[in-house]
Amino acid sequence: MKLKGLVCALAAALCTVSTAGAQSLPAGPKITVTAVTQAAPTIPQYTRVDVPMLRENMPKASNGRIEFNLKSWPEANVQGPEVIRLVRSGQVDIGGVPLTTVSLSNVPKHKAADATGLNSLFRQMGGAVGIAIFASFIDNYAKLARGGLDAQMTLTRPEVWSRLQMLEASFRARGLDAASAHDAAMRAMTGTVMQQSVVLGFERIFIVAGALFLLVIPMLIFLKVPVRPAGPTPDVHVEM
Repeated sequence: MKLKGLVCALAAALCTVSTAGAQSLPAGPKITVTAVTQAAPTIPQYTRVDVPMLRENMPKASNGRIEFNLKSWPEANVQGPEVIRLVRSGQVDIGGVPLTTVSLSNVPKHKAADATGLNSLFRQMGGAVGIAIFASFIDNYAKLARGGLDAQMTLTRPEVWSRLQMLEASFRARGLDAASAHDAAMRAMTGTVMQQSVVLGFERIFIVAGALFLLVIPMLIFLKVPVRPAGPTPDVHVEM
């Protein structure tokens, strides 16, 4: 299915959702959209917005033609560098055009080719180095958070014990024996700890990125374009 057809089908489904009494989409090929949306499967944005709108309402509104394979970051095993790529996706495209316009606005036309090449070179180098640094930081912060959470996950704590018992009962109700239910409950709790450690690591890296952003704001003064006085246009020598 081409991208154009997918966009048309999604737009038609959204119109069906928003229009009272609108007819369902006609029969046609089924479209499955995989979406990785939120940092954890327990946050309200995921449970109250994404799941009802995309996973539940979209198939009904599209007469079964469109369904969403919806996952959170931990469910899709998104960690480390992938998190950084998801967070920064679109930022380069959004900020690249105005930054390029400002940086090249005061460059003479006969030097525009060289200036454009240098601008692209430094932008790509900065993006690559930034991804590497932030990916390393988020992995380290997640490991530190995992260590802190592991120290609190002891069976002597009532809330940990009650959570384990609840998970074991849930797995036994699905037909597992006591030993298998205990192992499955321990793995489920370990997965929850890993999810929370990734969320805490991302929160720390977000604070670091915000602090760096505040430090860079004063550099905006260097982006001011000087006003050129009106006058005759100088002759430009161009070698072909």
